[in-house]
Amino acid sequence: MMTENLTFNLTSDPWIKVLDKQTGTTKTVSLTDLFSNAQNYRRLAGDTRSQDFAILRFLLAIVHTVYSRVGLSGEAYSWLEVDSKTFQVLNTEDAEDGSIDEWLQTWDDLYVNGQFSNAIIQYLEGNSALFDLFGPHPFYQVTTEDYDSFVPEKKKSGDGNRNGCC
Repeated sequence: MMTENLTFNLTSDPWIKVLDKQTGTTKTVSLTDLFSNAQNYRRLAGDTRSQDFAILRFLLAIVHTVYSRVGLSGEAYSWLEVDSKTFQVLNTEDAEDGSIDEWLQTWDDLYVNGQFSNAIIQYLEGNSALFDLFGPHPFYQVTTEDYDSFVPEKKKSGDGNRNGCC
């Protein structure tokens, strides 16, 4: 019997339904496609508005993560030191009085440009392993090892559920 290595990466595998501005048709895109071509989509087009809202919140979290650390060019703000591949914050220095001006300028530039910069794509590519639903650290899930490391021995049931819990 052959075992498959399951993989579904949110950055590269299509899963988000959008409405194309030109054709008026829906299509399914990956995170990378969505941020690369957001200016070409009218809106999210999931099965329900509440589904669209949940996905929008997820997308906003990515946008805020990236642009709270780097400007449009992908360069870290003057008071931050970030890993150039993953954008993880390595060191913060005391923000100078001009720090808020840098942030505001980034958001203003995004609005004026009408599209996202390549910094979002750099972030997604640098962290793509963390967006895999079936990888070593499944996205939005807890591995058995992680669960076991945080749960006292007497609460472990062996199947990922806590004894005595609802």
